[in-house]
Parts: sequence; C-alpha cells; structure tokens
Amino acid sequence: MGRPRRAGRGRRRADAADYPVLGSVGDISGDGVPDLWGRASDDTVTGWPGVADGTDWTAVGAAFTIADA
Repeated sequence: MGRPRRAGRGRRRADAADYPVLGSVGDISGDGVPDLWGRASDDTVTGWPGVADGTDWTAVGAAFTIADA
C-alpha cells in the first residue's frame, strides 16, 4: 500500500495516522490562496492556510481549528 503520506514539514507536519482525511476546497481563509484541511480520527477538523510567495503557492501556515469534536 506504500508508505503513509504527510502534509507539511517540521513541526507543522500532519501524518496520515493523525489526519486520515485531508483535503482542500480552495480558499477558506479569504486571502485568495488555496488552503488545506484535515479531519482527525476524533472528528476534530483543522485547517492550514496556504502561503504564497509572489504567484506561487509555497507552504502552509500555522494550524487553526475549524471544528472541535
């Protein structure tokens, strides 16, 4: 089945075991840059804002809670 996927890096890394469902519906923070969200196994939903450097999407920012379990 391959090795587990990860989103982000360093301290902001989201392992597949921590967030079995990851996705994006585009820009949820209103800044024009696509964002990422993840649903944890306890149904907590966390978001990570996309970060752009010029016209390229380059990273994700600090996590924020979208919904508590």
